[in-house]
Amino acid sequence: MCLGRHTITGLLRNQNRTQQDWTADYRFYSEDHFDEDRVFGQIRAQIEQDFPAGDPLVVAMDDSLLRKTGPRIFGSRFQRDPLSPPFQVNFVRGLRVLQISAAVPLGSQGAARMIPVDFQHAALPAKPRKDAAPERWAAYREQRAKRNINVAGRNRLTHLRQQMDQSGSSHRPLIVTLDGRFTPMRVVKRVVQIPPGIFG
Repeated sequence: MCLGRHTITGLLRNQNRTQQDWTADYRFYSEDHFDEDRVFGQIRAQIEQDFPAGDPLVVAMDDSLLRKTGPRIFGSRFQRDPLSPPFQVNFVRGLRVLQISAAVPLGSQGAARMIPVDFQHAALPAKPRKDAAPERWAAYREQRAKRNINVAGRNRLTHLRQQMDQSGSSHRPLIVTLDGRFTPMRVVKRVVQIPPGIFG
């Protein structure tokens, strides 16, 4: 509901609180953090309550780029702009995020509304300087492999399945739709390592 940029200042302006002390608001967002697993877990549980017991939970997973301008924002870096034309690759500063959304049917025509049930900041490690020690480069390559977007996606699907099992939905199949980016060895060929029932 903010006009213009979606900032803390915009939130205060939207509430007509710009003439009051801003300290508490900025302190809240800088020091306190919410548990995204609990928030999205509650959303998923509410969605499942509207489904019959035997129906599967259909989700779609994809990564995205949230544009940012501040160079000091954790995890922000220059990345390829997915909206750039094929003949000119552009780079923009932003955050790489991974989102899983559940499909909630709308009517009987096969349409569905996608509601987020998992959201993860998939930041890559900071790249060392060219003259950095070999140990730092080795640690960087190891961390980059662990934070690969396909590894992160597989981990989030595993986490989603575990959340469902812990909340009493172990009988409900989980059907996942992916694009071509998430179908290499790290995801599809390792489905057997994910708890049974994660893919319908």
